[in-house]
Amino acid sequence: KLNDSRKLLGKMGALEDHKQWVLAVASGRVDRVASLVQAGLNHRTGIKALIQQYERAADRLYQPRGYSKDDIMRSIVLLRLGGARVAEFAHRSLALPSLTTIRRNTVLHALVVSPSFPTLAEIEANLQSCYAARDSICESHSGPGLGLGLRLGGGTQKIIHEVVMLDELATEKRIRWDDSTNKFLGTCREHNHSIPLDFTSERELDMLCDAIAHDQVHLASEATVAAIGALSPKPREYAALPILLSGTCKAETGKQHANLIKAVLEVCTKHSTRNNTLYRTVCIASDGEAKRGDALVLVTMSSVLNRSSPIYAQLRPLELMNFLVGPDDITADKDFKHVIKRQRNVLMRNKGIEIQGFCITPTTLRIHLGSNGVAPHRIQSLLNPNDKQDVILAYSLLKEVWSLPPPPPGSDPVFSRAREALNIYGNFARHLIMPYIQINLDLCAQLTHLSAAAHLAFFLFRDNLARTRFIPTQSYVDIMIMIKNVYFCVAKMKVDNPTDNFYLILLGTDRLETFFGLVRTAVGTDVNVDTLQLGSRASGLIEVAAILAEHPEWDHGTRRLTLPVISQHDGEISSKVDHITPMSWEGDVSVAKVNLHTCWLLGRSKAVELIPELGPALMDLAASDSESSYDILAPLGRPLVNQYDDDDEYDTTVLSGSSQSINLKEDLVASPGHPYTHDGDIEDAIADEMPRNQVTSDITIQGEKTSKARAL
Repeated sequence: KLNDSRKLLGKMGALEDHKQWVLAVASGRVDRVASLVQAGLNHRTGIKALIQQYERAADRLYQPRGYSKDDIMRSIVLLRLGGARVAEFAHRSLALPSLTTIRRNTVLHALVVSPSFPTLAEIEANLQSCYAARDSICESHSGPGLGLGLRLGGGTQKIIHEVVMLDELATEKRIRWDDSTNKFLGTCREHNHSIPLDFTSERELDMLCDAIAHDQVHLASEATVAAIGALSPKPREYAALPILLSGTCKAETGKQHANLIKAVLEVCTKHSTRNNTLYRTVCIASDGEAKRGDALVLVTMSSVLNRSSPIYAQLRPLELMNFLVGPDDITADKDFKHVIKRQRNVLMRNKGIEIQGFCITPTTLRIHLGSNGVAPHRIQSLLNPNDKQDVILAYSLLKEVWSLPPPPPGSDPVFSRAREALNIYGNFARHLIMPYIQINLDLCAQLTHLSAAAHLAFFLFRDNLARTRFIPTQSYVDIMIMIKNVYFCVAKMKVDNPTDNFYLILLGTDRLETFFGLVRTAVGTDVNVDTLQLGSRASGLIEVAAILAEHPEWDHGTRRLTLPVISQHDGEISSKVDHITPMSWEGDVSVAKVNLHTCWLLGRSKAVELIPELGPALMDLAASDSESSYDILAPLGRPLVNQYDDDDEYDTTVLSGSSQSINLKEDLVASPGHPYTHDGDIEDAIADEMPRNQVTSDITIQGEKTSKARAL
């Protein structure tokens, strides 16, 4: 009994100690309790010793050592985006790693901003710096030997496909001195070859000022950025790595820009083998900028696909496919979000769109959306011509169009004809968009959708010689270049990595746009950067881009560039899902299960099912003597890649005037079934999402609830 009593007393004492520990932890006086407990367990301390350590930590007499990988990554993001002051604040208030610890776990390699036309040495230095920084991130947070260049046993060389992404970032027109090179930065590469850029005396400064004053040299209004990104499911591999930064005044010709692209490709080819891994550049992605389009034609459409090419057998059976390629069968690509935005802009233009001889104007579209129950305020928001760059708005409008039902029996003939035309265009838009947002599609279904979109666009552009009455030439060309590139990239993947997955969403320039968002955020209160700031911040942001790619839940993303996610069974999931990533894609995207010819024919069948006249038209075209001169980029027998439309193709002045005449009071009321979309007023959007106090942002107008920002 005496022993039992002693045991009970001991257990009661232990229970009291554990109760005291629970109360201590619940007090919240110490952050990072997990690190404190981990340190205690490593030293095999008991509960009483843990309580003592906790009290010492609460009195600032003890600080537990050791940080998790996530703690270090959070601190790196705070340092790069917010600066040393924010990182130090997080260290002192949240017990995150100190500045010394952060810098010990990261390696920065400054990127070179080209003062004039980029040289091979400058691009090469940036490429080496980017990969050294990215490899160091992997080794710091994943352990040595787990970098991007996978070391495979048996000497087998792995092939990783890469995309070169090109775009411009607006910069402040300002001359800066680069102390690392002793050169002027901030002038345009097109014209600054006429003056010395080395700042060695007052004479060079005078010559620079005189050249700018006499319009011989211009301040750079934008910076051309070239980045590379892997077509890999691993977040640290597919983040964009900028390897070229160069100021421009936008006076460059297509031929001059082609030389810049060739320089980038030459460096990528020279350094294609790293750590027993071959990095192959499969395409060059861009937006719809005209001069870059001319340059891409020169670089990626210089010859016909050779019969000896490993991908020839897969692609040759595809009727109407365009087979022009560049060196190593490289192709051009257009950003899919840019293509989607243009489809909305086409619907808003004054001349409308012509579908099988019927012209759909913005007024016609308003009538049919209204007849389908779309509220007037919603229609005005969807057809707001003042914001042509909003991807969410573009998707929302196109979704309303493809949701229109067939015309009811007994409808007015004109109404029925218009509805049938809208149904055709809606199905075309649905086939074009679904491969990028319906996350449970397999790769075969994605390719089938794109084939259907290509055949529909080809027929509608030719039908009744509609041409630009259907859609502008450049918009048509961008769609076909994008679809062609998808098929070519899948063919290359089947040859180089026949058992790997292919993620369609990694094509385009979206990853570069994400990097631009980080650049603007890192500057602080001023969202604009000059060329020197761009170079100094870009190296640190490579780390941030890789970390946020690995942890997309930490990054809200840009609302205007965010597409909603669609599930075949659940319908629209949420526009709050900020990034569609390889990890979030549910469909089977293995290239081993895909036959390109089958997907192409299935898409053609879907198009013929929608427009029966398409079948005989394609048969007549195949039977004609000039069949070889027709393809998706030459629907009329002559290539469209170098043809441009008049400036009024996207003119929306009529719609702009009509949008101002709508009853404002009626527009104030927000339908409960349709959330309000802000018309470009970011302050109102922020006010709705981040209230500064407990005062409600709702107000009732004419018996309907809306936001105060919207009411004003």
